[in-house]
Amino acid sequence: MLCLRADSDDGRPAPAVVNPHRPRRPRKDGAALTLLAEWRSHVENAERRVAGSSAQSPFVPSALDGPTGCPMCDGILFGGARGRLAGLIRNGGRRTHRLAAEVERLDQRYRDATVEVPALSTQPWWNRRLPWL
Repeated sequence: MLCLRADSDDGRPAPAVVNPHRPRRPRKDGAALTLLAEWRSHVENAERRVAGSSAQSPFVPSALDGPTGCPMCDGILFGGARGRLAGLIRNGGRRTHRLAAEVERLDQRYRDATVEVPALSTQPWWNRRLPWL
């Protein structure tokens, strides 16, 4: 049976009534939050590497030492979180503006902590930067 709003003649159904006492499962973090956390982790890792071992921990290699040979320590991206975030922003949606603002803040931090290295120009800018001096 279709319930009509009393104040309109357009035939739209009335909004559903939510029972406040019904227990609901907590929402899971969506893909955007997971990807944002992954990108934030990568940016913070690059910042730690540039800050050097004395500032954070003796186990964090300094960027002054050059490449270590470890892709994770050297800041080489494998997961593609930044590219997928760019795709989400490009697709649009209700929360795209907030997501884009947060990604832009992280991008600026990443640009400040890294330098551009020679690479193929077909790669995105975040793959052409490494945390080396």
